[in-house]
Amino acid sequence: MKKAFFLLALALSVYLTYYFLRNELSFLGSLGIKLDSESLYIFILGIIVLCVLDYSFGNVHLKLRIPAFSRMLNAISFVVFEEILFRAILLNVFRYLLSDLASVIFTSIIFGICHKQRGLNYIYVATVAGLFYSYSFLLGNIELSAAQHLTTNVIRYLIFSNEKHTRSVNAA
Repeated sequence: MKKAFFLLALALSVYLTYYFLRNELSFLGSLGIKLDSESLYIFILGIIVLCVLDYSFGNVHLKLRIPAFSRMLNAISFVVFEEILFRAILLNVFRYLLSDLASVIFTSIIFGICHKQRGLNYIYVATVAGLFYSYSFLLGNIELSAAQHLTTNVIRYLIFSNEKHTRSVNAA
């Protein structure tokens, strides 16, 4: 039952994201977000892969919830900070020194290692996430990678729960 619900929720969220982005391209363009077909597919594929990896590695389990405004504001500020640090600064510094591919790989590995407090499996997931976010950054701009990052985090928060991490954060 949980797996069926997981697949249904994931399919619905991907469809709604696709529908919104396809129908709101002119709105996103007015915000400066470049989004062509390849960017849209990478955006959606990244969200699917990251949710499936998180669930497969046992990092999260299914638990629907309504977010508190303060938690969502906190999530947005962390996404903006991480995207500026890892994509706008670090990725561009590496691109100046190395090829685009090497820059994406190194930036993604560093991004993954910076999430080590959640465990080894999460390092893998965050590294893969870094690959998608970096590729989205290269295809579009920082707004596109930030939108993908935030969408993934919001879906992860709304549909999944990570009790181990939640307890350790609340205990601190």
